[in-house]
Amino acid sequence: MLKKIQDEVININPIPLEVILAFESVILGLWLLLPVETFPTSVTFSTLADWPGEIATGLILLCVGLIRAYALYGHRLRLRRDIAIVGMIMWSYIDLSFWLSNPISTAPITYLVFVILSAWVLSSLTWKITRG
Repeated sequence: MLKKIQDEVININPIPLEVILAFESVILGLWLLLPVETFPTSVTFSTLADWPGEIATGLILLCVGLIRAYALYGHRLRLRRDIAIVGMIMWSYIDLSFWLSNPISTAPITYLVFVILSAWVLSSLTWKITRG
């Protein structure tokens, strides 16, 4: 019974979540690339400001979002899985940096949702690739 539930949860179509994650990555990436400096405005961004920096974070997120959109549009299942790995690592890094710099804010919980959604998409895509 547990196996059946697991298969049903993993077998849910991940495309809507991938679209949301691509959109969020592009929007946040573009926001960080604006000429206004965001990271120095709050202690919450202190860890992100140290490494890799605002411009690099913005570029990585923008690339992740655009590649995810390209993979979705081109129906490239393996590329979708690969960019899901990169996206999950990036969202995990962002979430961890918020936990380390200011765990009292709502940011760690908010970005944890993106990590969970990314993990779900990754597991679903991996299941689709291995099951054919």
